[in-house]
Amino acid sequence: MALYTYDLSREKGVAPLNISQTASASVLYDLPFGQGQEFLNNSGPLNYLFGGWVVNGILSMRTGFPTDINTNVIPPTFQTYNVASCVAGVSKKLPNAGVDGYFNPAAFTVPLDATSVTGAKVTEFGNCGHFPVTGPGSKNLDSSLFKNFNLSESHRIYLQFRAEAFNTTNTPTFELPDASNVTLTCEGAPGAICNSTNPNFGKLVNGSATGRQLQFAAKLYF
Repeated sequence: MALYTYDLSREKGVAPLNISQTASASVLYDLPFGQGQEFLNNSGPLNYLFGGWVVNGILSMRTGFPTDINTNVIPPTFQTYNVASCVAGVSKKLPNAGVDGYFNPAAFTVPLDATSVTGAKVTEFGNCGHFPVTGPGSKNLDSSLFKNFNLSESHRIYLQFRAEAFNTTNTPTFELPDASNVTLTCEGAPGAICNSTNPNFGKLVNGSATGRQLQFAAKLYF
């Protein structure tokens, strides 16, 4: 959807599916207890209880998705929507960004009116352009704890106990609503900041991450 077909420079911006940074890391650690390890190095009952445990973890992180900041003020020429105007030098995200306030209302204003040659008031196009802001990122940690119980002297037959936690830290992932949603719509008089008549501007409403899930299992190898 084009803002203004006679000025294509206004269409410049990142893709709506752009993720600028992503990273993942995994770790596997044999706990130093039991036979052949630094602590409790014996083959007795303590080794059976405390030896052979392995801790695993997978951490995934990414930055958020970009979005438009729209306004309900529409210029009367060749368009179907308009974007807000950005205030130079003002951070687009609040210092302690969270669910109840993520984007800084003071960083965006309703576009101004201009006077035409006939003296009529004409709404200007906002200067923010496409996708000027990025929503919250995502962090997820999956972890597990394994232990093998040998059932034969050759170690070819063993039972593996598995305790697994998905989204171990129970960290939510918030997604931005559609740009036409009220929380991303700049409303008010020309030049007004975006929460002057819309107190919900900049808040987060959607969450996508599943809460912490635990599972336990036993697996027989032979």
